[in-house]
Amino acid sequence: NLKGKNLTLTSETQTTKEIIQELVEYVYEGDELFGKNVIEAIGAIGMRIPESQELVMETFLSLLHMEIDHVSVATLKSLKDFLRAYPQQASLILKDIPRYLTTIEDFEAREVIVWMIGEYANKIEDSHYLIEDILNRYNEETTNVKLLLLTAALKVFFVRPAEMQPVLGALFEKATHPQSPPDLHDRALFYYRLLLYNIQEAARVVNTIKAPLTPGVRFAESENLSKLDKIFEEFDSLSVVYDLPSDEFIREKHVTNFNLTAFSPPPATSPKIPSNPPSPSPQPKEGNLIDNDVNVKPLKSSLQFLPPVEMEPARFQELWDSLMTSSSFEMVLPPGAQFPSVSTIEDMLTNNAGLSCLASGSVDGMMKLYHYVYLGDGSGGSEPVLIEIIIDTNGKVCAGNVKSPLYPARPDITQKIANLFKEILISFFFK
Repeated sequence: NLKGKNLTLTSETQTTKEIIQELVEYVYEGDELFGKNVIEAIGAIGMRIPESQELVMETFLSLLHMEIDHVSVATLKSLKDFLRAYPQQASLILKDIPRYLTTIEDFEAREVIVWMIGEYANKIEDSHYLIEDILNRYNEETTNVKLLLLTAALKVFFVRPAEMQPVLGALFEKATHPQSPPDLHDRALFYYRLLLYNIQEAARVVNTIKAPLTPGVRFAESENLSKLDKIFEEFDSLSVVYDLPSDEFIREKHVTNFNLTAFSPPPATSPKIPSNPPSPSPQPKEGNLIDNDVNVKPLKSSLQFLPPVEMEPARFQELWDSLMTSSSFEMVLPPGAQFPSVSTIEDMLTNNAGLSCLASGSVDGMMKLYHYVYLGDGSGGSEPVLIEIIIDTNGKVCAGNVKSPLYPARPDITQKIANLFKEILISFFFK
């Protein structure tokens, strides 16, 4: 590994061919991890020395033709950054993408394949069929693959709209399912609304022109983020000079631990509940009690809420101040969004989610609502879940925060409740 890094850093235009030939021999002789590092080194040489791009591409193709699983996976991963720097080299591999799509199971490598289908949709003759093949095994893919699939499908749609329209519709339906991960759900909604707004504008946003990359460029996602975080924590020190965390160049006996708690800012707290909150809202009854002009379908949750128990405002405030935020969301409302009274929104949230409302109010265009529900803690007891909804009618922004003693032991529960509230608000404001 160290030798591969040294060969990468010392390679020059005149010695590139010999160095790459030596590195390829290591791929045949070394183990999987060593082979992966060597292939990354070959890609790094191509990124550093533009004159070597054709040689590096030929080397990558020869490694893929070996048809050894771990070699093909490592090569595809290195290809992504290489092709972002030298897109003109992509034509040499595009014809083999259908084969890789059926033979490669590694999720990170599949991310690269899906990215290439979208990036070069106009050069792949059957790109719409490839998207459909991936959609057929949608539930087997990771969230990252699904995120890339959304973008790739949109890019193929702009090239072959007639063939892709039913495929894109099926993909949107799957991605916007209430149980989808928030990032996937939000991106699908964003793309869907962008298409509804203006297809030409959507094409401009998704197919934005990328600036040429300079030799030696490093992509943000390839950085060691944990290392950068450590260096940033030690900013204004030698860590920045050495580009290393202090524990990598200072011996342990010279390390002094400082207690910085006294210098930390106090945790941010949510706005206080109004001093004279309205009396607790009546518990939800069967049916939809919302005014006829508010057409929102009740959403069903997979969570089992316990029978309503009245909570005192002082107890709610005590819990809210002591608990950390476990889940949150924020969304920009459409320009034409209509804002009824806060009591109407309170009734809508209560009847659609089956929760209790402790307090609600509106001041200068800022609506605030505080709800709660009790859930089983798995040991026969119960724990409350607290929800804060803030609606800025002037800025047309809606945000929500969820807190509960169940967090961090059960982050899935608070996230489900956040998703439930978000779905209700989306169906209310985007109808």
